[in-house]
Amino acid sequence: MSRSKKPGVPTAETDNQLNEEQGEDEYRNVQVVSSIDTPTLQMCKKLRELKPASGSETKARRFSVDILDGFIVALDLLFRRTDGKKYEKRLMVITDAAAKIADAGDMEAVVQMLQNMDIKLQVIGLDFQHTTDDPKEELETKKVATGDMKDDAPSALNAQERIKMLVSIAKEVGGEVCSVSKRMQLMAQGMKKTVALTTKFRGPLEFGDILGIPVYCYLKTKTATLPTLQKESQASYEKDVGGKVKLDRRYTSPQHPDEEVPPDQQVKAYRYGAEKVPFSSADVEFFKFQTEKSLKVLGFLDQAQLNHSKFAGGTDIFIAEPGKPHAAQCLAALIDAMRELQQVAIARFVARKNAAPKIVALIPHAPCASRGENYYALWSQQLPFDEDLRSYEFAPLKCRKFTPTEEQQSLADKLVDSLSIRDDKADEVGVCFNPVIRRFFHAVSMRAMDESVGVPVLPKFMDSSLKMDDSRQEKLADLIQSFGDAFQLKDAVKKQGERKKKAFWSDVPSASVKEEPEEEQENDGADGGGSDLDLDLDELLDSGDVTSVGSMNPIADFEALVELSQSKPDRHQRLTTAVTGMEEQIEKFLRQSGAEFHRKALQCLTHFRKRSVEIHYSSQFNAFLAKLKAVLTEESAAWEAVKETGVTLLSSTEDPGVDVTPAEARAFLYGEEELSVSAAAASLSLQVEAMEEEDDMFAEFE
Repeated sequence: MSRSKKPGVPTAETDNQLNEEQGEDEYRNVQVVSSIDTPTLQMCKKLRELKPASGSETKARRFSVDILDGFIVALDLLFRRTDGKKYEKRLMVITDAAAKIADAGDMEAVVQMLQNMDIKLQVIGLDFQHTTDDPKEELETKKVATGDMKDDAPSALNAQERIKMLVSIAKEVGGEVCSVSKRMQLMAQGMKKTVALTTKFRGPLEFGDILGIPVYCYLKTKTATLPTLQKESQASYEKDVGGKVKLDRRYTSPQHPDEEVPPDQQVKAYRYGAEKVPFSSADVEFFKFQTEKSLKVLGFLDQAQLNHSKFAGGTDIFIAEPGKPHAAQCLAALIDAMRELQQVAIARFVARKNAAPKIVALIPHAPCASRGENYYALWSQQLPFDEDLRSYEFAPLKCRKFTPTEEQQSLADKLVDSLSIRDDKADEVGVCFNPVIRRFFHAVSMRAMDESVGVPVLPKFMDSSLKMDDSRQEKLADLIQSFGDAFQLKDAVKKQGERKKKAFWSDVPSASVKEEPEEEQENDGADGGGSDLDLDLDELLDSGDVTSVGSMNPIADFEALVELSQSKPDRHQRLTTAVTGMEEQIEKFLRQSGAEFHRKALQCLTHFRKRSVEIHYSSQFNAFLAKLKAVLTEESAAWEAVKETGVTLLSSTEDPGVDVTPAEARAFLYGEEELSVSAAAASLSLQVEAMEEEDDMFAEFE
């Protein structure tokens, strides 16, 4: 229930303002449990504590509740609360219509008040046999005339006649009477959030500069998400602000950490590689893409060429502007023409001024009697730009060995045909609620009533909507089993005497290839590439315990050796093997010419530097880096690549065990002449990064 809705609850007992004003004998046995106000937990708890009075209690206490008195008290509450104000008013009555009506003549006054106050009436009946959903002819025979009610004695109005009277009242004021079983079924299934009908765009659908059709745009689909958890203060909770906590940020400079930098002196910076490029607020505004609100058709495209797998974002719907019949007529003619030619419109859409432009596909929608849709509209699907697409390449299945047999293909066809939802089963398909959202709100409502309640399980009706029906699955069990048997996976049996390869392809020595028998190679190549198919990937990838740092994936080998050193008895030996192997691979890559080797060497060097602190190898790393600088020389391309990456000596700020200051580490890489300026810039950059990371951390809690 939203905060704007304010319910009030009258029930049995006697506690209402009309009884106090007009005497004890008027409007008896009607109690106002809660006045009309914003719903609270106390109100919900009071409702839960209410219990229906049994027949013996009713006779002992000698009272009965006149339903029309309840109507009048509730209408009086609505009038006092909404007089002179604009509200959408609704009156909900839950009753079994068992109590007698003292004066049926009050029905006319009730109907008049409902109509004058524009109140929506909803009656939920316990064991009602008649509702407003009954056929019109049947209602005519059941309808009870008001004049006849006046003449009848009160005792003549039995339960069925009172039910008919409620139906007639609801029909008169355009209300609804439904059974409690139907309402409980709807409540068990849950309801989704009611969203106001708000336009996303109002403007013309432009064709060039001379034609425009006035249209409205509404949001049709949008991914529902869980509400974000926000900080709230219970100590300073106020009804208007809702106890919200305001987060203030304070920025300081590295040189003066106690002085706050005013907003006009703060400058944004964007990363460009390893550097940061500053932009002032004026620059940021200048670089913004200036656009005007518009919807312009760029052209038409065959609907068959529209790739549904590349749709981005939600779905919007465009309709002709209400109240303009000529616009509706023009849009309907356009949609009929597009459907006849099987075309879609490609348009440039800017929802509001200075918003980012989008390229959308406008798909025609015409009235359809079978689906109960009688309107013309254009469905809008956003198309991705080239930067939005992911360029993935997947290996094709061109091998004749893996082509399905006729039997396998036949079983697949039967399985798809049996699981297909055809027109005769379309009525079985219903709504499917999001289980994450449903469970969250269900848990919140239960925890609000009792803090000790655990997280509830998923309801059965929701669990059944997320899996196949049990009866249907039982019918298809044999077919599914046959399909699985047709594509059964078997464990590969290792031949006797077959040796197991212990290395990756790049690390296999050439001598091991020459040891293979020549006739075996000839047989493998006789079937046109069969040797590639017979490769056992499990054997190639199963390298057992790593014993050295290889050239194919040195970082993974290094980590494997470091991990083994934690559990093996020869810890020191394996750690030494990992370190020396990584140093050898880095030096080998840097000695080779080519950017690809340098890039791989720098990745290894960066990772090696980071891990040296963790494995207490900082001093040895500094010695290795000094040796590397002497071997490569400062003028070499390899050392220039190291300088661009910024990999330098480990300083005392990173590991207190070393005696290298940050200034000395900087001078080692860039030289003494750049120390004064570069060191200050580096220090400022590090502090700005730390501040940004702290801001990002706090932003996650907001």
